[in-house]
Amino acid sequence: MMDKIELKVNNNIYQGFESVRVNKSMQSIAHTFYMEIFKGDEVKITNNDLLQILVNDKVFLTGYLDDYEIDISDTKKPLSISGRSKAMDLVDCNIENNKQYKNINIVQIITDLISPFDITVSSSLSLEKI
Repeated sequence: MMDKIELKVNNNIYQGFESVRVNKSMQSIAHTFYMEIFKGDEVKITNNDLLQILVNDKVFLTGYLDDYEIDISDTKKPLSISGRSKAMDLVDCNIENNKQYKNINIVQIITDLISPFDITVSSSLSLEKI
């Protein structure tokens, strides 16, 4: 049985893909995606729109559009889109305030640094304070 894949943008759901590729890696904090959509002229999406890729009605990736290209021919109008997961906010940002941390563990430090981005961090390890 094939998985049901959908793209959700601005509360609109799109289906019908020529190809879908999502790269998740432990070596990269932000996951990447690439999709080719059959009826590209029907998709309402712009750069930096927040989107979700759903697999079998469950959120698989939440992220942003980085690039899109529509290829219009006589027979089809496919749209190619690519982007990165919401963690791209961390990759593309600068720390605004210089801080010194003392007597807290690394999870607490990371939690403080990423708090503006509505991303959570957790650890199952027992971590020492630094």
